[in-house]
Amino acid sequence: MQAARTPALDLSGTDWHALDIEAALAALRSDRAGLTPAEAADRLQRFGPNRLRPPRRHGPLRRFLLQFHNILIYILLVAGCATALLGHWVDTGVILGVVSIDAFIGFLQKQWAMNEGGYDDTVSADRFATDCDV
Repeated sequence: MQAARTPALDLSGTDWHALDIEAALAALRSDRAGLTPAEAADRLQRFGPNRLRPPRRHGPLRRFLLQFHNILIYILLVAGCATALLGHWVDTGVILGVVSIDAFIGFLQKQWAMNEGGYDDTVSADRFATDCDV
């Protein structure tokens, strides 16, 4: 005979930060001892492993363009446009050169970090625990 399945948990709209421990455990249909192996296996089958989807990786062009997504770079670009409108071409060239060099160096640093392995625009808990010897 098959064991009765637990009805689906409806956890949407729950303010978990406002619940005390017992209320949170009751909402999750658990207790301080944890789930029984049978309940854990049932939830694993129904909901799948408790894992986040890996983040979408950006291509090289998008990673380079994201180097310009910074308020200080925006200010420098506006200053570059202003100096160009005033006809100060040397100043315009210096400002745009600084912005270009900054973007290029930032892109290279991120590329090198990604090639070292493990860098995926996020910090995983496993990686943090390993790096911090926790």
